[in-house]
Amino acid sequence: MNENMNNIKNQKIGALIVMEIVKKLFPEIILIHAHADNNTFYYEFGVKKPLSNEDIAVIKSHVNLYASKISSIQQYRIKKEDAFWLFRSEPVKLIQLSENRSRAPKICQINEFYDLCEESLEIDPSNRFHIVNIQGKIPMQEIGNLPWIKQRIYGSVRI
Repeated sequence: MNENMNNIKNQKIGALIVMEIVKKLFPEIILIHAHADNNTFYYEFGVKKPLSNEDIAVIKSHVNLYASKISSIQQYRIKKEDAFWLFRSEPVKLIQLSENRSRAPKICQINEFYDLCEESLEIDPSNRFHIVNIQGKIPMQEIGNLPWIKQRIYGSVRI
């Protein structure tokens, strides 16, 4: 596999780690999606009120402690109706599932948290993840007719 693809996959894993930390700390926040490129990632969330600088600092304090301990991401396909049940409290994920033509969407799981993901994400046990430059930004967009605004948390994975 080429180096750029590995970098993008590592960034995507970083986004999923941030997703898990945010959902543990702020369970009322909804999941929207992860984005990764060669050097950075972000996870976009739906928030009723923006995360404060203090909230971002708490997220930062948890991220690398957790990232250094992660050893695997479970990935599997499940029946679409099971995916609807799994994401029943995530309205944007339900919309994404409705638009997905697959009868068996691929799920990524880190501990008790799940996300939709089509790519294969494998963690090289010899690598230690370190996530840098965690920032929260608000694109200030409403999410359709839903009562949330989007907030992104950006970062970058270094190995």
